[in-house]
Amino acid sequence: MGDSGGGGATYGVVTSVVFKVYPVMKATAVQFSFASNSTAPGGVSVDSFWAGARAYFDYFIPHTEAGAYSYFSIVGTAPGEYLFNMLPFFAPNMTQAETAELLAPWLDDLKGLGIEVDPVYFPADNFHDAWDAGFPLEAVGGSAAKTGGRLFPRKNWEDEALLNATFDAIKYPVEEGGMFLGFNIAAPGLGRRGSALPDNAVNPAWRETVLHAIAVIFLLDPSPEAIAVQSERLTMDWLGRWRDVSPGAGAYASEADVTEPDVQQSFYGDSKYPRLYALKKKMDPYGLFYAPTAVGSEDWYVTDQIEWLPTQNGRLCRV
Repeated sequence: MGDSGGGGATYGVVTSVVFKVYPVMKATAVQFSFASNSTAPGGVSVDSFWAGARAYFDYFIPHTEAGAYSYFSIVGTAPGEYLFNMLPFFAPNMTQAETAELLAPWLDDLKGLGIEVDPVYFPADNFHDAWDAGFPLEAVGGSAAKTGGRLFPRKNWEDEALLNATFDAIKYPVEEGGMFLGFNIAAPGLGRRGSALPDNAVNPAWRETVLHAIAVIFLLDPSPEAIAVQSERLTMDWLGRWRDVSPGAGAYASEADVTEPDVQQSFYGDSKYPRLYALKKKMDPYGLFYAPTAVGSEDWYVTDQIEWLPTQNGRLCRV
């Protein structure tokens, strides 16, 4: 149970793994972008840009129900100007024509707003080749930014007022100088699976999710004091707004905020955590395997820390 969604490398040493192999399937990846350019004659206004991004949110449920998912970003390019990057929209088991048909309603919405896009399609007869062509090479981690995330549930899309509030909360960090990364992704529902979901340690929030969202705050001043201020701003202001519109949801631990409040609920789920903690105590009674937000981390603290700037530079002590 622990290794299946309960946080890796904090229970013991895995000595063997069995993998399930799936049949080869075709897939299509699509990349495109659009941007505001409010100062150019005939350019896309900022209002039209945000309307185009908001229109995409209307298709999150039908796209995931069709089996597609996406990886996209929104970031400022200049004061008051923004860029939307789809990198990529990914459609497993779909041809280029089927993928284009799925995207057509949103692209028509963009055209109606005066936003022209030029999608580039990468169809392939296997998943790997479409993935290799469509997804960018990225470097992860570093000292110039801090990130945090939220798993937004489907119910936020089933109420128009709540969806608008959700979009406004997501838009806020970008307007404040940050970056937004989004994954429109959903686990297959009971109707498509045809059987009950397994009783494992996957965060229950994942099973309701249609958007895995990440906020990025840039750390332009490298001083510890300035980083701490920005860290608190991300956690309590930017991500606080996300938590406010999605009470009871969660976050993906591998791409989450290290200073996330109540990590036991957010990263693991209240219904799963007691069993995970009991398993931790059984498998690792001395707490040999430790990570700052892992199961059982609440039993430990690191000395000599600056608030909002946690490091591992200190003594690890029992609470």
